[in-house]
Amino acid sequence: MTVRYTVCLGSDGLQYISNLLIAIKILFPKGSIFNKDHYIKFHMPLIQEHFPELLRWEVSTLPEDAPYMVVTRVEWTSAEAFDSMHHVEAGKKVFADIANFSSSPPIFMKETPLASAP
Repeated sequence: MTVRYTVCLGSDGLQYISNLLIAIKILFPKGSIFNKDHYIKFHMPLIQEHFPELLRWEVSTLPEDAPYMVVTRVEWTSAEAFDSMHHVEAGKKVFADIANFSSSPPIFMKETPLASAP
């Protein structure tokens, strides 16, 4: 695997080098029916199996007063790798599986880095 680096301009005006090419937060609305076991034990491994460009994922719960109950952060090698899920058969399986663990569609938010540190 080739690791590419990007230069980001921080809020302080300094340039930062990042090897994270794309990170996306996936939010599941509060009040939805959500099967955490299926999501963690089947859905996320399904993505890993078919898309080796998925570098890392992390699933977290949110505070009771938040408008969302679960957030997932996924890190991909590129925006193109993430977008490819929409155009291949394996990606169609991934998106079709959402109905098996959530009664509401997720919200996808792309992160734009401002700065980073080791």
